[in-house]
Amino acid sequence: MVRAFQRLEGSRAAEDIMEAVERLSKERWGAIICIEQEVGLGEYAESGSVVDAKVTADMISMIFAPHSPLHDGAVLIGGDRILTAGAILPLSQATMSDRSLGTRHRAALGLSEETDAIVLVVSEETSQISVARMGRLERRVPLERLRALLSGVDPAPKKTRMAGSTPLRQS
Repeated sequence: MVRAFQRLEGSRAAEDIMEAVERLSKERWGAIICIEQEVGLGEYAESGSVVDAKVTADMISMIFAPHSPLHDGAVLIGGDRILTAGAILPLSQATMSDRSLGTRHRAALGLSEETDAIVLVVSEETSQISVARMGRLERRVPLERLRALLSGVDPAPKKTRMAGSTPLRQS
């Protein structure tokens, strides 16, 4: 299976995700965007609403608009498709020393502890962008760094496929 992250490299989807995150940050609209890698996110998709739409900045922005019925949950992306919105993610049980981190950050970290997904968070309180992957949360991520992550310049170490994981989309 080709990694979803690799399919994003140099793709329009990566640029649209970048554009959406930048818009959401400027508007101070909270968001959590999960990009499937080798470990499937199918079990988490079941908690959300099927979207099955091409990744576009407009679609991502529309989902996270404050009065959208799906804005509180997570968007799950597989390849160049938004597959699910409004998904509920597992919360990290790790002790977080920074009390300013909310549920979105705990959920992003929780999913990154259980899968190899790249999880982007936009804080509605601070407009800061964070990235969770491989059980670590990187805060105050500048757009240049986010571009490097999405383009594959800074890939995370591989995690082995977890038993029972179901990909959102088969290649």
